[in-house]
Amino acid sequence: MFPSANISYDGRISQAEWILLLGLAFALTALFFLAWTFIKRYQRILKARRKIQFTETIENTLFSILFNESPAPEALLKFRQGLAGNLLFKKMAIKTIVTLHHNYSGTFRQKLEDLYFESGLSNYSLSKLKHRSWPEVVEGLRDLTNLNYYPAIKAIEQLTYHPHEFVQKEAFLGLIRLRGLAELLKRKNRQLFLDDWMQSNILFALKSHQIPAIDHLDTLLSSPNDSMVLLGARLIEHYQLTRYIPAIEKAMNISSNPKLKQELDDIASLLKTQERTSI
Repeated sequence: MFPSANISYDGRISQAEWILLLGLAFALTALFFLAWTFIKRYQRILKARRKIQFTETIENTLFSILFNESPAPEALLKFRQGLAGNLLFKKMAIKTIVTLHHNYSGTFRQKLEDLYFESGLSNYSLSKLKHRSWPEVVEGLRDLTNLNYYPAIKAIEQLTYHPHEFVQKEAFLGLIRLRGLAELLKRKNRQLFLDDWMQSNILFALKSHQIPAIDHLDTLLSSPNDSMVLLGARLIEHYQLTRYIPAIEKAMNISSNPKLKQELDDIASLLKTQERTSI
């Protein structure tokens, strides 16, 4: 028998066949990526459409609850149906509730908090606290504390010992939002580093939640944690507690941290200026 025209006499694949195989592999790869791109684009379009539908349902329900004594039954029905079947709907609903909660006050805020609890969205946020992904834990924690969900306090306290330091800081901040500055005094000896970003968040929470000052804030100045000492001084400045100027100066003299000493000196000087102008 004569040998095949496509195979060389020693049984190896010819150069033409290699080119054909490579071309076929390239074509299949191109088709795969084309199909993958089409599918991903189609999924994005579907998700965008769902978001538009969900946004309409969520906004109609929330505004009906906020501004009507008796919310529209059809709006509530669509809202409950969305909650029952889609995680994206739950995420969007919570995000919208949190945003409105920041923008409103009084009765409106209370209505939003009631909806968060009664709809079961608070349970969804609570379940996130046990998630393996720390960003999910932080998201759930922020939602619970921003919406003043007090039954979550015990679970949040446990997160102050979470393996991830960022979660510990967020839990720390959450407890201050829910229980005030007494939570800070309880943990003044913790060696958790509170950087400037976290301290600014704490100060913002005090303003936005209108958290009052408490007695003995000067005890923070004796903390073994330098970042806690600095936070204590900044809190004293925030509340303009000029009676604690000697305590700040004492902490400044004791500290061996040059940066902390300078920060304390600046705060003491500002307080002294406030004291003179208030006389």
